[in-house]
Amino acid sequence: MRSAILIALAAPSLWLLAPAPATAADRPSLSLVQALELAHARNPGLTVARETVAEVRGELTAARLRLQENPEIGASAGPRSASEDDPSSTDREVGLEQRLEIGGQRRHRMDRANASIAVAQAAADDAARQLDLAVAETFYEALAARRSVELLEQNEALAAALEELARRRLDLGEGTQLELNTVRVRRAEAARRLAAGRAQREAAYVTLTELLAAPPGEAWELSGDLPAGAEVAGVAELVARAVEARPDLLSTRQEMDRARAAVALADAEAVPDLTLALSYGRDERQDVALGGFRIPLPFVQRNQGERESARAALRASEARLEQRRLAVAADVRRAFQAYEADLAASRLYDADVLAAQHESLELLEQGYAAGEIDYTELVVIQRELLDGQLGALEARRNFALTTARLLAAAHLPQTHARIGGTK
Repeated sequence: MRSAILIALAAPSLWLLAPAPATAADRPSLSLVQALELAHARNPGLTVARETVAEVRGELTAARLRLQENPEIGASAGPRSASEDDPSSTDREVGLEQRLEIGGQRRHRMDRANASIAVAQAAADDAARQLDLAVAETFYEALAARRSVELLEQNEALAAALEELARRRLDLGEGTQLELNTVRVRRAEAARRLAAGRAQREAAYVTLTELLAAPPGEAWELSGDLPAGAEVAGVAELVARAVEARPDLLSTRQEMDRARAAVALADAEAVPDLTLALSYGRDERQDVALGGFRIPLPFVQRNQGERESARAALRASEARLEQRRLAVAADVRRAFQAYEADLAASRLYDADVLAAQHESLELLEQGYAAGEIDYTELVVIQRELLDGQLGALEARRNFALTTARLLAAAHLPQTHARIGGTK
């Protein structure tokens, strides 16, 4: 029994030094790269964003038409009053009219449509950026939850072994009911923590399958591990990259371009359209062909309302662009600060706490084997070791999440090994 307890005690402390457990034979492995690829191929939200681009292209198709209105054809016929010298007759007339834009509206309409397409494309790219972040966060959450369950399962096994030892000691008259009750409470607590850990693991898997739009019954064994560290570019470089490349900021820039095109179009629409007219008919038994034009005189209506609204919209878009630029820069700085803090915490556990835990494990094994430590002390010390292991795991998890958020804030792929560098 004593050797079984030592084996159960040693297993959790070696987790961070051991490779990831082998994948289940009946489940395909899934890496972060594969998860991101599946999300891009399947996620319906991303599909909606992409199809929006195709939907907006219809605006450009309409803007390219050189004639915005169809030609109009008209016909008329009627009897002419008869006189003594002129018998009654019927006059007939056919006319064709076409309205023409002469203020360059087509070019500005196309500029506005192209800007709308660019806005939709940038929005789709930003949807992909946010999806990548959600997948990476959930993937790391699932990895951490799986590791946590492994630790808690080993903890529960040790608690069961301690309870069995306390029961035997009581039967032999070497222990007390209080000791047995103590380890029973400890085992119940271990079982409760294990159940909560399993629920958290399953929740992470459910979220991941939702993001990957997995069909019912599809399951994977996650491969890979939580990131332990990365070479980081300076915050100024990351901010500059984000301001240059973040698709949500690009979308706001394109919205301002669209607003400029709307201003130009409103000005062009102040120019009156020209209507050309052709007609052919018979008048007093003679063929008559006429040509002419109509053009409104812009004395009252000069598109004042649309022009004023378009300029106000342009000023608002300029303010939104500056607001978005400040928000993106602040987003990167916040993510960088969180990244540095969690990196320091992760390294602290790796350098100090884990070393102390391994040393405590050796002393605990030696003391317990020599009979210098009873199982009551063993319960307390092992709980502290478990809390230290879970604390180290939480630090690694937090660092993985802040790494993913910094990559997303700087608009770098989630598979980059160096933040600000190459894969």
